[in-house]
Amino acid sequence: MRNNMPSLLQCWALTVAVALLSIIGLGVSSPVMAGAQAHGAAAKSPAGGHGKGDAHGSAQTGADEEEEEEEDLALVLRRQEIPETADEIVRLYLNRNEDLMRLQRCRSRPTGCTAGVQQAMLIRLEQAKELMDALEQRARKQKDMRAAMWRGRFAFENGVRMATSAIDTSDPQLRGTVVHLRTRARAEFKTAADWLAAPSAVGDPDSCWYLGRVWGEGLSGSRDPDIAAKLFRCAAIGYRVRGDLAAAVNSFQQLTKLIDPRHPMAAEVYARVWADSDKMRKGKRNQASAEAHH
Repeated sequence: MRNNMPSLLQCWALTVAVALLSIIGLGVSSPVMAGAQAHGAAAKSPAGGHGKGDAHGSAQTGADEEEEEEEDLALVLRRQEIPETADEIVRLYLNRNEDLMRLQRCRSRPTGCTAGVQQAMLIRLEQAKELMDALEQRARKQKDMRAAMWRGRFAFENGVRMATSAIDTSDPQLRGTVVHLRTRARAEFKTAADWLAAPSAVGDPDSCWYLGRVWGEGLSGSRDPDIAAKLFRCAAIGYRVRGDLAAAVNSFQQLTKLIDPRHPMAAEVYARVWADSDKMRKGKRNQASAEAHH
């Protein structure tokens, strides 16, 4: 991906977190819940109690207050404003996934964690899903091409992770898992193609790049070098216009893997990618020469 967004943890982190929550019991928690636990501990220690009845009543009150405090914290954690742009939605979505990974690390290191981490993880999962839904809504209803590109990219990279995990093995117990992962990977690549179709049609270079890989490598089950070549042409020219020469060159290299470098399309892309660079270098040399002359 040719932009300044942080590297993606994305939906794959959600899948892992859901699986872990289903098999691991309660025990540790996020620091965000520590305040509720400290408050509850103080409430459970009655000051100046006189007799068993008073102590029981104070302990019950403390437990009620602790429960209310935890509920209040949960409500605060669940509140989130949906950003106005696709990039901002994605940035917040990635932050939620980073929180999930941090909480999972806390779970794996019980020392220093308090009870309640499962609730915090569930809240982050809910928020991440809400943000993904918002991204899809922007892409569908508002025809937001940036949102569609991001949604397609998420699906593409999920597909890559699943395909990478589907390693061939002679162990018969794992063959079913490999087949399942490959099937899911293919489905993710098909989803990616669906979301990337519209933004690539209007020349978005990122969408053209990812969709070019889907068609060029046959990731969704169908390979079409001609479609892929046109998409890499789109990516190369779009990246060059954006000013990302490295990405443009990379796209051109992908193009020439699909068609002969002497093909008119390849010649055109080569000229458009490198012509401006040559002009810029000549301009800089002429400017430096003029400054030295003066």
